[in-house]
Amino acid sequence: MTRVFIIRHAEAEGNLYRRMHGQYDSDLTELGKKQLIPLSARFRDIKLDAVYSSDLKRAYLTAGAVAEIRKIPVITTERLREVNLGEWEDRPWGDASAFYHEQLSFFNNDPAKWHVEGSEDFYHTRNRMTDLLRELSWKHEGGIIALVSHGMAIRCLMSAILDIPSEDISRIQHCDNTAVAELTVDNSAGRAEVLYLGDSSHLTDEVSRFRKQIWWRENVDYDASSMRFTPLSPEEDRELYELVRPGGWETACRRVKDNENSVVWALYKGEKAGLIELDFRRDREKGVGWIDWYYMREAWRGLAVSVQLLGHAVSWYRRDGRDALAIISGQNAGYYEHYGFQPAGGKLIKDIKI
Repeated sequence: MTRVFIIRHAEAEGNLYRRMHGQYDSDLTELGKKQLIPLSARFRDIKLDAVYSSDLKRAYLTAGAVAEIRKIPVITTERLREVNLGEWEDRPWGDASAFYHEQLSFFNNDPAKWHVEGSEDFYHTRNRMTDLLRELSWKHEGGIIALVSHGMAIRCLMSAILDIPSEDISRIQHCDNTAVAELTVDNSAGRAEVLYLGDSSHLTDEVSRFRKQIWWRENVDYDASSMRFTPLSPEEDRELYELVRPGGWETACRRVKDNENSVVWALYKGEKAGLIELDFRRDREKGVGWIDWYYMREAWRGLAVSVQLLGHAVSWYRRDGRDALAIISGQNAGYYEHYGFQPAGGKLIKDIKI
């Protein structure tokens, strides 16, 4: 008999920015780092023999908080990775809602029917997870181990253990970041028993963004607050742009001509709710990406969605090989510092290296 803990990673950029991060490698958020403290405390008195983790950064950083108590290494493996999302990788969830509504419903409610270009099959994910669980349980017969993985990969694994078919997977709810499941595996009989699933009782409400969201609740297919982004149109958008940023029109048009992702509208339920403008030319040789303008229109402020614009900047500057984000320090400095920016000589800097 082997005792096995299955742990979902702490809050990561995809969770905060509402972007589709399957096997895209992203970092923990500032809130995610805070979640590691109560997670670590939860395992203080459990004598783990080994800790295994997905090799993606958000997972192995989470695993490190559990392994360090026992002073044992984290063993990483690709087999604990999240489902490969194919062409969805690092796109906003708002794109899935707008352009792939049926496939998004399949993903959440019947993943065996879900498929987009380049994606990983539901049964492939389930088999790699169950095969690894079987192997590691035999390897540590009589011991206690922890496996750190990802939300959908864990649902796939649990669907196999609980013998729940794909069309009924909604019986296995999405779980909070750092949520824990505990299993006992009878290796001789080839059977696993789930003692509990998706337990995040170690988290307070203050460090759980998930509890405030609605997308994962029963009968909700997607989070309507997930925005999508569309480039500024030099033919159509001048009047609205100049209301948002007077005097910047010619520069904005030049930037869009250089790179259409440099000036984009954030669409909330189809309406242009915010604007972000990136200066792709500035400090490229230094590996720094500048945010030149970051704005939410008044009617959409206070909805806790503006951080998704920051996610757009992180995504496109990483693709351009930048290691840091920068913005001029101003009256909203506290907002940016909340999301990991640090003061540095009149500007704010955020490390985005992976």
